[in-house]
Amino acid sequence: NPGACQCDWGWTGADCSVRCPTRGPEGAVCTGHGQCREDGTCTCIFGFAGVACATECPGGHDWPCHGHGMCNMGRTGSGTCLCSVGYAGLDCKVGCPDSSWGRCGGHGVCHDGPTGNGSCTCTAGYAG
Repeated sequence: NPGACQCDWGWTGADCSVRCPTRGPEGAVCTGHGQCREDGTCTCIFGFAGVACATECPGGHDWPCHGHGMCNMGRTGSGTCLCSVGYAGLDCKVGCPDSSWGRCGGHGVCHDGPTGNGSCTCTAGYAG
């Protein structure tokens, strides 16, 4: 494109006056986990979050939340997991006890979600 600027590394915008977010030991643009947009914000690749895409989702970017939840990804994301029902822990790795009668033997409540531990509280009259 005649007359268009080709920006130096770490800069963007029509006149190359917008600095891209950088982080990491080498000061990589968008921490090397995203693409800098013309407005100077990052578009993070799958499995990363934050202004500079510096936060990797729990479970790793290849398998966020161990496949048992949704990671809050992207530039405005926190990189935290929202676990699927029946899974617990910050990375949704812990499954609640399951049986042919359902979670917790069908007679209890599982402590799931990011603050849960995957244990069951049995309903009155049941134990185990």
